[in-house]
Amino acid sequence: MGKMFYKSIDFGLKNSSISLLNMPNGIYFINIKKDGKILATEKIIKQ
Repeated sequence: MGKMFYKSIDFGLKNSSISLLNMPNGIYFINIKKDGKILATEKIIKQ
């Protein structure tokens, strides 16, 4: 797997990007919340 600098997350009608430029390599879990409810969960692996 190559280097990943941005992750696009699709949830419903919205699309968001997360920059990983300043993050160290590792495994990240992202929760997208609205009004305290989790809309989506995404696992990101940066190598």
